[in-house]
Amino acid sequence: MKFSVILNYKNYVQTIQAATAALDAGIDYVVVVDNDSRNSSVGELKKAFGYEKRVKVLSAPENKGYASGNNFGILWIEQTYGISADNDIFILNPDVIVNRSLISEVDSVLQKAQSVGIVSGLVNEQDSGAWKHLTPLRAFVFNFWLVRWILFKFGIEESIKYKVSTEKYMEVEVVLGAFFGIRQDVFKEIGYFDSNTFLYYEEEILYAKLSEVNKRNVIINTVSYSHIGGGAKTTGKLRFKMNNDESRLYYLRQYRQASKTYERISRFVNAVDDYLLKMIGR
Repeated sequence: MKFSVILNYKNYVQTIQAATAALDAGIDYVVVVDNDSRNSSVGELKKAFGYEKRVKVLSAPENKGYASGNNFGILWIEQTYGISADNDIFILNPDVIVNRSLISEVDSVLQKAQSVGIVSGLVNEQDSGAWKHLTPLRAFVFNFWLVRWILFKFGIEESIKYKVSTEKYMEVEVVLGAFFGIRQDVFKEIGYFDSNTFLYYEEEILYAKLSEVNKRNVIINTVSYSHIGGGAKTTGKLRFKMNNDESRLYYLRQYRQASKTYERISRFVNAVDDYLLKMIGR
């Protein structure tokens, strides 16, 4: 079976659109997890899918972040349907619209190639949606907010993105988490998402975990999904930065063996940058 998990947070309008498109694209069962939105999301979602047996609306008891919210839905699938290598899990953000060709191609690769981990398509027909994994050295350089801002002005970003290939299949490292497919047994083997991050760097962590079990990630360059944007409720720059910094350090410490000294220096830099952002009211 092909399962999809969509994490909703205060954005039921796009979530309903994404879930409906997923069903039309050939997903057998959609699990929508409301991540403690505290608005009318749950009621609106249940009203939209009240008579649709292929959709389950779940309510997470509290918002513990992106990874934990998705795991809530993934574990419900496991507890309800068990584990099977024939099952695919498709992770969708609410601002993603998938199509039948994409789902069919991704499913075909997942079921035929036992060595693959994550499989996805292009983003909006022109972006690979994949990048090289983040090293401690590169992360240290980009940890300085001013340095990051200056480098961005010259077109240099923290992530080194893959260009779209002329080949149908492209092996990559980190895949954008807005949409991807993975076999259920492989996802189970790596322990699903690491719920120790609240937001950001989930994709880097998935790559690290899949590498440990010798699974490779693949982009299919002949299919694409629409990434509309606006699927997540944004926070202020300071709150965004603090979440980002904490997740980056967790990833580097847990999966890239960053030292205690590295962590202490990074936290000092983060504190200075936080203070400066507060001073300018961001």
